[in-house]
Amino acid sequence: MYSLNNFLKMAIHAKDLINIIVKPTSDIITIIIDYGKIKQRLENPEAQSWYFHQSLEAHRAKLMALEEKFENFRKDFNDSNLDELISRLNEIKTKKSLITGRLGLMKQIHLSSLLSQIKYVEELIEIKSRVNQMMHIDYYIEIADALMEISGWESDK
Repeated sequence: MYSLNNFLKMAIHAKDLINIIVKPTSDIITIIIDYGKIKQRLENPEAQSWYFHQSLEAHRAKLMALEEKFENFRKDFNDSNLDELISRLNEIKTKKSLITGRLGLMKQIHLSSLLSQIKYVEELIEIKSRVNQMMHIDYYIEIADALMEISGWESDK
């Protein structure tokens, strides 16, 4: 088993680097990594700068916000099956296709919202194709192989 520290130190192969550059990291993976970085810094306050200490409450609030975002995603993920997610994606794409003509402010806002929903549901589908259940965020911090699995990256075994 690898910890987040080991995960962050793992060697990156050229093909992995290309996958990361070509395919942007998903929002949920970014949330997990940011959560791990902040948590690690909060657990080792003596190694942090004076500036970090001045904003401890802001860092704790950010940690809680990231955990809440992850838990909302996880709940949505665990409460849905692949068929429901595909159906949901099709409904959103149908709504998007109905937006025609000149894009005024309200249409642009609605279109932007639909595009965000499409990205979110596509991310749910992509991860659902790899795993059936998501665990608590700390699980992915402690077990790097689990993070690698949901991210679609290959582990260096």
